[in-house]
Amino acid sequence: MKEISSKKIVGCLATIAIVCLMAAPAAGQSAVSEVNANLQITICRIVQIDEIDPVPGFSEVPGFSEVYENQADWYYYVGVKEEGKDWIWQKSEPNVDADDWSPNAAYSFEVSSANVSIAITLCEKDSQDMNFYEYNGADELADISAKNGAGKDNAADAGQDVAPGPYDGASYVGIYNLSTGALSGDKVANESSGGKSVYNTSGVGDDNTANDAFVWFSIVDNYEPPAVQEIAEETQPETGSGEDTGATGEEAQEGKSTPGYEFTILAAAFAAGFAGYKSRIMNKKRR
Repeated sequence: MKEISSKKIVGCLATIAIVCLMAAPAAGQSAVSEVNANLQITICRIVQIDEIDPVPGFSEVPGFSEVYENQADWYYYVGVKEEGKDWIWQKSEPNVDADDWSPNAAYSFEVSSANVSIAITLCEKDSQDMNFYEYNGADELADISAKNGAGKDNAADAGQDVAPGPYDGASYVGIYNLSTGALSGDKVANESSGGKSVYNTSGVGDDNTANDAFVWFSIVDNYEPPAVQEIAEETQPETGSGEDTGATGEEAQEGKSTPGYEFTILAAAFAAGFAGYKSRIMNKKRR
């Protein structure tokens, strides 16, 4: 049988060891635990800025608005979106004749991600059942985003609700971090109302003044990050085991080792085998 050269064996063992070590996770690296939390968004107050529901052809007639007062008939959508998933929307009950409306309605969502996109779309209902002079019954889209853009008149077919969206430059869109409580995305103002912190978003200050409105809202969640002590305990081997298996959490309880540990052991075994083989070759040469 032809003898395999020691150089070829060294090359094979070195390649296997490198591959195994690259596959093993870095020291201290751990999997990101899944978030299971309830996210609650409360719509506190809505205020019209621009006239969103004028009486066609008569709004500029002196004294007409005092005789035939026509206030907004609001409804809105609140939505959340996690990465890789679709938007989930909840719709409010409609409100009739109130340019300034305080629904104080809370909407709850179960989420499994630390970063969640949220959106609010505000609409105004047109219906001849409500007002005889709303001749076409086509709803409006309000602008509650500081991002450049605008609301839209006749944003849906007559008799139909405006779709949830979100609408770029009209709907409010932000990203909420459950770990830090930070809100990013469309610009908002931080205010206080009734002793609690609220956000104020509006279409004021963008490049269009059509259908602007204010919306005040708040966000709370029940997410609790794992305590430092809990993380430390999960990364320690079982007491009295006499060895560090590299296993964490349920794997340690079940006596299982992690794939990274197994790869490291495999590489060590190859290295030890090679060392023994080389020692035997050197001994033969000395003889």
